[in-house]
Amino acid sequence: MLPNEIDATVIYYGSLIDDRAKLATLEIPIFGFIGTKDRLHKQFIQFDEDLKALNKDYSVHVYEGAKHAFANASGMAYEAEAAEDSWEKTVAFRAKHLD
Repeated sequence: MLPNEIDATVIYYGSLIDDRAKLATLEIPIFGFIGTKDRLHKQFIQFDEDLKALNKDYSVHVYEGAKHAFANASGMAYEAEAAEDSWEKTVAFRAKHLD
C-alpha cells in the first residue's frame, strides 16, 4: 500500500483488503460505493467494520438493489439513479479533499 503517496480514494465496487494492520497505515479519506446485490457487498461490510474499528476518515454508501458495475452506463447492470448519485458524491468528495 502507498499510504504517503495518495491523498484520498474513492472505491466503486472493487476488491478490498481486510487486513486491519495494513488498513491502519492509511491516513487518507476514503469513500466507497456498493450495491446490495453486488457479489462484493459482504467485503464492503467487513471493510466498513474494519475502518470504523480503526477510527478512519471514511464513508461507505450502499445502494439498495444495485448490482456490480451499477455505474457502468454501457453495461447490463447500469442503475442510472445510483450512478448519478454516486458521481455527484464523488465530485463533492474530490472537491473537498483534492482541490
